[in-house]
Amino acid sequence: GPSLAAYMLSTACRHDADGDLDPPRGRERPAVSLSRALDGGYLASSLSFSHDRITDATGKAVMMRWEEPIMRAHAAALCCGAPSLSGSDVLNIGFGMGLFDEAAQALGPRSHTIVEAHPDVWANMHARGWASRPRCALVFGRWQEALPRLGLYDAIFYDTFGEGVAEFDAFCAVLPALLRPGGRFSFFNGFCAHSAR
Repeated sequence: GPSLAAYMLSTACRHDADGDLDPPRGRERPAVSLSRALDGGYLASSLSFSHDRITDATGKAVMMRWEEPIMRAHAAALCCGAPSLSGSDVLNIGFGMGLFDEAAQALGPRSHTIVEAHPDVWANMHARGWASRPRCALVFGRWQEALPRLGLYDAIFYDTFGEGVAEFDAFCAVLPALLRPGGRFSFFNGFCAHSAR
């Protein structure tokens, strides 16, 4: 049968007469559940920020500066071969150090929505001025909770921390309701270390 990527890229969403996002006919957004692994765990932990990394209370790295070239490559890949993201609506799930978001902003998207669930990262984003950046919308909470507030996007990037394979699979199931036809999706995640199949 067709690949998941071909299916996702060929699925279109429509807006109803009121302008609200509706999933394609016969394709309701699947219900997603919140990860029990995150409850009282990562999202409740204190994070430390430095120039080259974010670490949790145990000293475990959440994100590190060495990932920057990878994040730039993801942003460039989401341009679909164009020199910029001009005219594109970009969604990022998981801000971390903002490495992907800095790269995406440099490519000039029409809009840039960032969903972030960790309170410390959220506070750091605000301290760094992300809430006042032009064409940038910040959404606090888990992506599962943010779904009703999200629209259609030309480029979607997913890089969460503390979620596993089940959450990634759940996100992939809702991609057809978030990604415009011809749009691109990319991800970076180290979930195998704590939830290998």
